[in-house]
Amino acid sequence: MPDIVRIKVARRGATGVADATEIRQLTETATQASGTAVVEAGRAIEASAVAETSRSGAVAAQTVAQSERTAAEIARAGAESAALTLGATSYATLSALQAVAGTGNARGYVYADGTDSNNGLYFWGGGIWLKDPLDPRTRIAIIQAITEQVEARIASIFNDDTSRPELVGFSILDESKNVLLGLDTEAWEWLFGLAIRLGIDKPVVTTDNARFLFSIDDEDGYSFFAVTRPDASGDVKLIVGGQEVGGATTTVDESIGEIGQEAAARNAHTLPVPDNYFLANPVTTPGSGWFPIARPTQQAIYLTNGANNAFDLTHMPGGHIADIIANHANLRVWSGIKIEGSIDKVNRGEITARNFMNRSENMLTMNAGDVVRVYAINGNVLVVVLAGSPVFSSEAIPVMDKSILMAGQSNCVNWAETSGPAGFVEGLRDDGWMGSSANRDLSSFFFMEGATGATALFKSDRSDNAHWINDDDPLAWTDGPAMEKCRRALSTGLALGQPAPEVIRWDKDEAETRWLEDGTLSIEEVKAGQAWILTRLRAACIAAGATNPQVIMTLLGSYDSPDVRRRKGGTAARQATLENIAAYDWAHMGGTRYDLQRGPNEIHGNGLGYFNQGYRDGRAFANAMLGQSQNMGPTLVSVTDVGNGQFDAVFTATGRMVMPRGNISQNVAGGPYPYGFTLIAAGGDATDEHIPLLRAEVINETTIRFTADAEDVEGCKLAFPAGYYPEAMSFAFIRDSDARPGVPGLPLVPFISEPL
Repeated sequence: MPDIVRIKVARRGATGVADATEIRQLTETATQASGTAVVEAGRAIEASAVAETSRSGAVAAQTVAQSERTAAEIARAGAESAALTLGATSYATLSALQAVAGTGNARGYVYADGTDSNNGLYFWGGGIWLKDPLDPRTRIAIIQAITEQVEARIASIFNDDTSRPELVGFSILDESKNVLLGLDTEAWEWLFGLAIRLGIDKPVVTTDNARFLFSIDDEDGYSFFAVTRPDASGDVKLIVGGQEVGGATTTVDESIGEIGQEAAARNAHTLPVPDNYFLANPVTTPGSGWFPIARPTQQAIYLTNGANNAFDLTHMPGGHIADIIANHANLRVWSGIKIEGSIDKVNRGEITARNFMNRSENMLTMNAGDVVRVYAINGNVLVVVLAGSPVFSSEAIPVMDKSILMAGQSNCVNWAETSGPAGFVEGLRDDGWMGSSANRDLSSFFFMEGATGATALFKSDRSDNAHWINDDDPLAWTDGPAMEKCRRALSTGLALGQPAPEVIRWDKDEAETRWLEDGTLSIEEVKAGQAWILTRLRAACIAAGATNPQVIMTLLGSYDSPDVRRRKGGTAARQATLENIAAYDWAHMGGTRYDLQRGPNEIHGNGLGYFNQGYRDGRAFANAMLGQSQNMGPTLVSVTDVGNGQFDAVFTATGRMVMPRGNISQNVAGGPYPYGFTLIAAGGDATDEHIPLLRAEVINETTIRFTADAEDVEGCKLAFPAGYYPEAMSFAFIRDSDARPGVPGLPLVPFISEPL
């Protein structure tokens, strides 16, 4: 089995391609350079190697020769570039640098120390020389990683197989010179070799013993598209989404619907560098008031475009770099507060004031033309002045216009500590997203972080003292540790002078799915627990001065672990929340998140996922607090029994509605949970056994016809989504065209229908 299938230009004589090993050697040589010069040099080397694949061998050799400088030459060039562009002073050794006391924002560059790791870019902070986070040696690791991927993926298009002279057009061969794909220019026919198996992070391989003539697999080995070898009867079958089509038999399993899941998860898992949306389009700040800096990328540019703008660094995620450019006078940048503790401890949430880590002040005032760079490091923020003369000062914690009390589990914690607040405020100030400029000056927000990860509603469900309600006496519930912690977050925020919360953001369903699934907890108990907690939190906010606090309730997201489906428990958790939203006029649905970005086998979102959820929560806030009618996604209109175990579901959307593609054909999906739907038996609830759905067919742009594994569906309820909904990352669900970065539109709003 070949490790690498190489691609070369189809030329006679010279191949005209730089070997991947040469690329790596040149990249490693470049590690002595610094700053932008190093990065650009590395990119130039890689770009030249790619370009040379279409040129003659002589030109390629000349380019490679020109790129082969000595380490000393590059080191000197890098040091000169650092000193010129970054204001750094060059030193031959680290000891020479350390012998000099820095001042202000001084930078130094070590280029010839005998210990290689001592070389690089430093800045003066806290009375010592520290390695700069943007040291070129860190950046060069990215180039080396890219080079290794190039080396692992390069394939060869060439014809140096003297036994097949007719393949003069081109051929793709493995290392044993087996033809995988070739063009016979004598017969003008395409030649296909042995069985080809393609998989994510797998090389092209060939074998006579493969089950399939051709297959595309996910990382777990599931073939979501394949063509089988002929069986004993000569039948050839097509595998689509885990189902065999054709031949004498048809098989269905629960992996149906998960086509493309791993690819989607991979695409959404991380944002290693800013993309065009987040970097090429700088963040502007329409309106006035404090604006949270918390973009879900390594780096972003923040511009002010009006008076009275201000930046809050409280929620700046670790590793984020913010370049702040002042376009007017009196731009204020606040270092923010630090929230101590671990997300799975009920005693977390202790708030402490913090200064800029390289300063003794907590406030920065910038004038037009000033530019600073801020680094988020270990719960602290470090500021470096790049241009102008901003003024540092020590001031009291700013008082925001509105407070939001956070309550729930780890997804609520992560929302607040990553990019949720940024998405929330940006969404409210986004005229295109909100449909008008009416919300631009909606004000600034203080988020009181009262959520605690890994907590249960009831003490009786856990033995580790991580719960919201002490239910030792079933007739007299009292506050549990998580509830007490949430109250402390409220009290602490009030003590800092922040206003009483008029909004409570509730995000807690994950823990209850376990006990709802196994029957030790009922939907009615979950509803009662939620209502008890939220009623008491509302009363506490009112006692602090709030008028009529509204609760925005976020429903359970998705999770693709093959071992944790919880089709009953997850559906039941949503049913409890949906019924409470319907029962209380102060309860409102938050932004849907089952389709948002997260890692594979991960129940928590990533930065972009929480950012996009924040955008959706901005609309939920406008609906709950401002009486607006913002679009939250397509909704169910009706379900109608059409007989013989079939029924039609009709949906509607604001703007264009996009129906999902099936895993059997373009318009047909197989069961038992086609497109993520499930059917609750008549007279039961989501904790009872569900009736399998055999298939679902898209009839038109608004209607899906379902066929149940039952002759009579009268009294049954259609529910969406089913449990943890692992199919979500295949994007096989109804959505509209109301798009955000990385999300093609808002997905179908979760529901439990009225009985058929």
